[in-house]
Amino acid sequence: TAYENYEADEVHRYQEAQARLRFDIEPWLINHPSSILEIGCASGTLLAAARDRGHRVAGLDLSSRFSEQAKRLNKLNVRVGNVLKFTCRKKKYDAVFIFGTVSNLPDLEKVLRKIRGLINREGKLFINFPDSLSFIAKVYAEKMWMFSPTVITFPSSRGLVLCAKNAGCIVTGK
Repeated sequence: TAYENYEADEVHRYQEAQARLRFDIEPWLINHPSSILEIGCASGTLLAAARDRGHRVAGLDLSSRFSEQAKRLNKLNVRVGNVLKFTCRKKKYDAVFIFGTVSNLPDLEKVLRKIRGLINREGKLFINFPDSLSFIAKVYAEKMWMFSPTVITFPSSRGLVLCAKNAGCIVTGK
């Protein structure tokens, strides 16, 4: 699989996650600490870094293997399941992260609509994804690592913005 040696790089992912939080995410958050949900959180590295910076965190992943790794490596209880069936047990979240997971979602607009319902009124949805119209995607074409067997959707930036707006999201940021 693509994640055959995933655990071996946990320390480096944690260091990158700390920098990503500090420079790319926290300046956009409305509260500190914030309540954060990460969808497709894998072993929970970013959530662990957020927790260690004082945020309240929750994770969701389709993989029970990743959920077990999150517990063992990062002492996180990651729920296993599909985002469309996910329910908030308490209040809504200040921020929801979807990093590297967009391409695996079968009905992106439906998922974004669901996520919109999980976020506080002033909350933020953070997304990253490989843009299908980017230079890198054009150069690598089908050899690009994001074209794994699980990829269902490969949007362009413009397509993702349109989808988010159709789902009722207000698009801001970079």
